[in-house]
Amino acid sequence: MQNFIRIVSLFCIAFTLFSCKQESNVKQVDFYHWRANYSLPADASTLLQRAESKRLYLRFFDVDYIEKQSKIFPKATLLIPEDTKITSVQEVVPVVYITNRVFEHAKTPAAINALATQVADKINRLLAKDFFAKVSVPEIQIDCDWTLSTRASYFKFLEGLKQKSVFIAPNRKLSVTLRLHQIKYAEKTGVPPTDIGVLMLYNMGDLGDINEPNSILNLETTKKYLGNLNRYPLPLTMAFPYYDWAVLYREDKLAGIINYFTEEMLVQNFKKTATPTMYRATKDAYLNGNFIYANDVIRYESVQLSELKQLKQLIDRKYAKNYSVILYHVNALLFQNQSTDELFKIFGK
Repeated sequence: MQNFIRIVSLFCIAFTLFSCKQESNVKQVDFYHWRANYSLPADASTLLQRAESKRLYLRFFDVDYIEKQSKIFPKATLLIPEDTKITSVQEVVPVVYITNRVFEHAKTPAAINALATQVADKINRLLAKDFFAKVSVPEIQIDCDWTLSTRASYFKFLEGLKQKSVFIAPNRKLSVTLRLHQIKYAEKTGVPPTDIGVLMLYNMGDLGDINEPNSILNLETTKKYLGNLNRYPLPLTMAFPYYDWAVLYREDKLAGIINYFTEEMLVQNFKKTATPTMYRATKDAYLNGNFIYANDVIRYESVQLSELKQLKQLIDRKYAKNYSVILYHVNALLFQNQSTDELFKIFGK
């Protein structure tokens, strides 16, 4: 009798394990908005609802060092039309992109503190103008690909920024973006003094190489950098790519990137080469407002759902903790041209 009860108990446990839906390790799925002019696609509300998303990561402005003026300036400030209402989301995260060369020039304590004050003040001005009393701001994000030579200045900047008035709001976090090499070589590159790390799982290829298969996503390259992922000391959010673009080459050298177009737009003025994703211009022409010379070469790059699924599985094997996802980016034409059901199933939504 006891053996019978034991067998029945084991059967019930096994049935429960196999019949119940496995819980996703993704806590939430949100989106980047990276355009300088605020605009959401017409079906954005449906998209955000389908992802169960309540948060938008908005690029507020960039900061760069301008050689001609020998000064650090903000640029590409987000413009929000006066009659626009931010109603699609409950939370907004301001994102500030800062070039690495800024910290090659802002090295003294006074210069670093001044930069932190200026960045914090500009964020506060934009929040006061467009967002206060409308949405919650739980986090501020800084995007910078620092190097060994700029690490000390950048980390001091982050420490200084946390002391500014923009962080008076209770429980407001500071997050920073991380590249794959900063995960693999964390002991060498350092761990930034911040609350959250956001690992960018895209733009990992060599744009300057005309023979690069896909600079947006390369799974084989990614695998080489994730050995230390689970040991990284900061809580991590994963930024996944879901966009396409064209990489333009002139005389085999990188000439630019063309956004917001479809592969079908290439047909009139380009012909396919022996490489399926490569096209050569047959004449001088414009492509989505960009002038193209005859014989220019374009590599069309996109993210396939099968690749995204493999990337998610790879992260899950290497990272044993729950995490949030940010998809780059909400304005991508892929969201408008393809069904998103299979996409969100990848993330358990």
